Amino acid sequence: MSHLVKKTCALRDLQTLLKAAETIGWTVQQGGKAGFFSGYSDECDYVLTPVGELNDRGEGLKYTIGITQDQTGTISLHYDNAMNSRDVLYGDEEDSCTKRILGKLKQSYQSVATQQFARNQRWSSKVQTLENGKVGVKMRVG
Repeated sequence: MSHLVKKTCALRDLQTLLKAAETIGWTVQQGGKAGFFSGYSDECDYVLTPVGELNDRGEGLKYTIGITQDQTGTISLHYDNAMNSRDVLYGDEEDSCTKRILGKLKQSYQSVATQQFARNQRWSSKVQTLENGKVGVKMRVG
């Protein structure tokens, strides 16, 4: 049995995080509870549904990711640490599926934040998916 994890994250801008989720095709719902193996989290500010994502067995994900932001602006993610639905993990451990799903969200966040920076500088930018699957952003000054 897995369990619900709440982690403070280094992602600092809530709107960029929500746009990052939408950019990769995930559903963003305001309010609600994150779903995990044994139930649901406490109420969250937003709930992300990783639409189109599969676990390591090729099955659709059963779990969602909750987002809360406290009065200081600190963002926390609430999620099941075993999105493969079969592992027993404790503490801060995460299975390969969870790492992949969260990694995809972080990569999208970095891409969206970089593009926003380029727009603020009035530079042009272009997102490219590289051969190794990583995402690159090319920026052009002027």
